[in-house]
Amino acid sequence: MIHSFMDEKNKSHSKQETPSYGLSNEELLELIKQVEAEEMVRAPVHLKANVMARIRTHRQAVKKRQLFTYRAQVLIAMAAALTVLILMPGGGNHIEKIHRSWQNSQEVTDWQEEPLVEKAQKRRQEVDAGEAIYRRRGIDDPRRGILESMNEKWAALEAYFEE
Repeated sequence: MIHSFMDEKNKSHSKQETPSYGLSNEELLELIKQVEAEEMVRAPVHLKANVMARIRTHRQAVKKRQLFTYRAQVLIAMAAALTVLILMPGGGNHIEKIHRSWQNSQEVTDWQEEPLVEKAQKRRQEVDAGEAIYRRRGIDDPRRGILESMNEKWAALEAYFEE
């Protein structure tokens, strides 16, 4: 039974050498003669431009939709983050505490307590003291001394971790 089905299938394929697309040979010949005798139907002049314009507007609409969804996602994420901050244990009191501590730190600052000239003089004295330490070691350039001391510390750390 299987062999007979396969034989019939092979016979049907061998009969159809070229696809006819539902037209007999006579009908195909008649269609060829008609096309040769008469001019084919032409597409409208602006068809390509209209199709390309529609594709362009569709792509722009898709981009706008994607941008809108991204903005909506960001907005929802911000709202969720603010909600979590407000609804944390303590009922938002921690935000008030942070705000109060920030205001207190703004009221009294270092530069208000001592004049800037005095602060600059203190800093210059600290730098001079540091340079004096490096000069006692025999290093003329303090920057080189800083780098050498960093290299010494790094070598000590490497030796510590190698053991």
